[in-house]
Amino acid sequence: MSVPDALAEAVHQLIAERHQPNADAVLDRCSREVLVTLLESKTHVLVGRTRYVVEAKLRLRRVDHHTEELPPLKVLMHVLNTWCIEGWRTAIHHVLAELDAGELAALAELPGVDPEVASMTRSILHRED
Repeated sequence: MSVPDALAEAVHQLIAERHQPNADAVLDRCSREVLVTLLESKTHVLVGRTRYVVEAKLRLRRVDHHTEELPPLKVLMHVLNTWCIEGWRTAIHHVLAELDAGELAALAELPGVDPEVASMTRSILHRED
């Protein structure tokens, strides 16, 4: 499990719920390398519409891409914070399940993470102990 797997799950959840503009915004914040990693993952295989959207983003990504690229964990934090506000607790749990213990701890410590998201990550960490 890894941050790219969690990002793939987040994008899948957004597309499944017909939130294409939000999925596009998430993918726009990812580097070209992260997009390639999403497509090549052996643990979280993208299928259908989700795969098509990621491939299109990669294909259309220009070299002079001007959107600020963020580290994958920071991109994920913004998605989870938004979902927390919107009440998407189940989707948050699906994404958090893709992270390992180190990534969960790092996410909980990020500046700007919603306190409820941090609490959810810590509770998953304590269950794993």
